[in-house]
Amino acid sequence: MGTRSEIYVRRKWDDGYFEVVELWKHWDGYPEYMLPFFRRFARFARDCVKEQKHWLTYPPDIASLLIAFDWEEKKKEAKRMKEMGMEIYLKPDIRPRSDIQDARYAYILDLPQEENGDMLITCYKIYGGGGLLERDRDELREKAYLSGHDHLDKVRTVKVKLGD
Repeated sequence: MGTRSEIYVRRKWDDGYFEVVELWKHWDGYPEYMLPFFRRFARFARDCVKEQKHWLTYPPDIASLLIAFDWEEKKKEAKRMKEMGMEIYLKPDIRPRSDIQDARYAYILDLPQEENGDMLITCYKIYGGGGLLERDRDELREKAYLSGHDHLDKVRTVKVKLGD
């Protein structure tokens, strides 16, 4: 069974509104895997957008790039497994969240408001394995951090360079 996680890609706009794209990941959602994964993703995203750095400030663009990056990582892993004689299958791991409610971790990716900024990634451990609650998701659209919830613990916040 995998360690599921939810990924929320968001940006705060000038009017104070947080635009949020919700994703879900089935395998390897624990911080020891995901935080290095996000650092590798940042390099991939910078390489993809070239001079169009403003694309790195839009949640739908980052979410799309994150899904593409995960797919590329899965293809490399499948190739290695096949070379070792293992039976493999390929299925996207990061995808839109939908109504899945079984995550043990949540990652909030706060995008910069200007080009060449940093992405802040905050990891939360979710107790009970049910993912974030609807009230948590509402809160993500209204304020910077989730707080005062007995089913969540903030694990860590890291800064990842998105721009040059």
